[in-house]
Amino acid sequence: MTATVPGRPVPDPAWPDATRLLDPVVLTPDEPQSVLALVAVLRDCLSRGSRVTWRCRATGGLDLTPLRHLPPPQWSAGEDRAVTDWRDTFRLGLCYYRQGPGFLGVRDVRDPVESAVYVLDEPPLREAFLRCLTPQRLDDWPTQGQAAAEELIAEGLLLRLGGLAVTLPYRMRVWPVPATAV
Repeated sequence: MTATVPGRPVPDPAWPDATRLLDPVVLTPDEPQSVLALVAVLRDCLSRGSRVTWRCRATGGLDLTPLRHLPPPQWSAGEDRAVTDWRDTFRLGLCYYRQGPGFLGVRDVRDPVESAVYVLDEPPLREAFLRCLTPQRLDDWPTQGQAAAEELIAEGLLLRLGGLAVTLPYRMRVWPVPATAV
């Protein structure tokens, strides 16, 4: 499945290994494919350790709480309070995964009261998690895959908009410095 990535990602000449989205992004539940493609871009940039700069015009009623572990947009005039909260709460290590032999370890501390550590060692869960690294239409999946995706959605590890879903945690490839902050 291909998705149009909002904002046209381009290299940022001011920062080596950085990405800039040229156009302001409208975050709205009415455009699930664009929103989930943006989530995948932000997650993948963070996974690579690449700085990403972007702007958004409005949230259009979209709940941004599940995205607080991803790089927030730069400030813009007239922005929604949810965007300001996102920027205020973002830090590295809020929701990430590590890959081991036959399992995925996920740490989620986006909500400090309900923080969790997951070990995804059942093949259907691992496959659903990894398959949703690109936005997927869940209706096209077999029943077992849909059940695994629903379980991950219930735990907040996949984001579903419309009939599409995308993996939220980013892959922690290298520990940030200082590593004690994670």
